[in-house]
Amino acid sequence: MFAAFAAAWIAHSAKISEFRQSWIDGLRLDIADFIGLAERWFRKKEEINSIPSGEKDKRERDEVAPVADEARVILGRIRLGLNPENNPDGQQDTQLLQSLEDLLNPGKVDPASRQGLADIAFDNARRTLKREWEKTKKIRVPRRSDFDW
Repeated sequence: MFAAFAAAWIAHSAKISEFRQSWIDGLRLDIADFIGLAERWFRKKEEINSIPSGEKDKRERDEVAPVADEARVILGRIRLGLNPENNPDGQQDTQLLQSLEDLLNPGKVDPASRQGLADIAFDNARRTLKREWEKTKKIRVPRRSDFDW
């Protein structure tokens, strides 16, 4: 009987691992998409800053704002995918989110700092993804106490 419970527990753990892997893949894609949009936003902003001020406002609205909005939607998805409560990894998650937000912050990003900020975001993302992958790889072996009702 214990063997049947153990088999069910392992199957359950494997299914959870599948879901976590899918979540990690989605998070990886969202982070890459966000960083790409932040780069596009920055290049558009740089391009528009070099034109006469008469056209600037309209082009800012038409070309820069939609890219920033799309990036913020993805950032929201990333934020919603991270655990906000009783999270022992909360500080690392906060660092990731802050480094991503910095890429869309006109006060922080400039031609000289852009690549450094992107590198920080990538490093934070790799640490978070690695951490979550390590959690996914662990399939907990059931103990008898798991079945004491």
